[in-house]
Amino acid sequence: MNFRVRLAIVAAVLISPACASYQPPSLSHQRVSPQLASGFPVARDPLLQALVEFSASSRIFMLDHVDSSSGTVLLRVNPDSSRDFVDCGHFNRPWIPYKYHSFNGPYNEFLLFNRADASLVIRLTIILTSITPKQTRVSVSGNFELRSRQETSVVWTLGRFITWDFGSDNPRTNFLAIPAWGSGQERTCRSTLEAEAMALQTIGKLAVRLSTRGS
Repeated sequence: MNFRVRLAIVAAVLISPACASYQPPSLSHQRVSPQLASGFPVARDPLLQALVEFSASSRIFMLDHVDSSSGTVLLRVNPDSSRDFVDCGHFNRPWIPYKYHSFNGPYNEFLLFNRADASLVIRLTIILTSITPKQTRVSVSGNFELRSRQETSVVWTLGRFITWDFGSDNPRTNFLAIPAWGSGQERTCRSTLEAEAMALQTIGKLAVRLSTRGS
């Protein structure tokens, strides 16, 4: 193969549009879930104090704020532990010579691990309500903020940031002005409800310890 033929092949590869694809997450279960609230047979104040003490040493849930009078606790989720707590669909981008490496996996991982300035902030609001002197209802809701530079096929739009802000029961869809080749404009992110469920399970374990001590 002579030099001109090789050059023609390389040029064809470089100027031909690579085809990327995006599959949004399933939203069939995206609603206010019964698993995000539960009752426990312990008094509110001891349970709230146990949660505050637990969060002081937890590697996943870190105390952000507590209001003892209203029974409200705000927790931040360690970003290093948040990989499975959001679902932004599936993204496949082929290798493009001299431009991009290939990627095939969760879109939130593409945003977070392929862009050094991307960030994911997860906050949980936990409300403890006294039902009786010895029974407490606990509800958990999440607030998510994923921020990253846009995935795009045009160099001059690379500096533009885009933010997905969503809650436990309301996914967020953003529209990219110039998405990667052939992948469509919509990008949707939602909570997997795993962070909320994990927090509720943790509170359940704390409640069991308290009830065992009181028996």
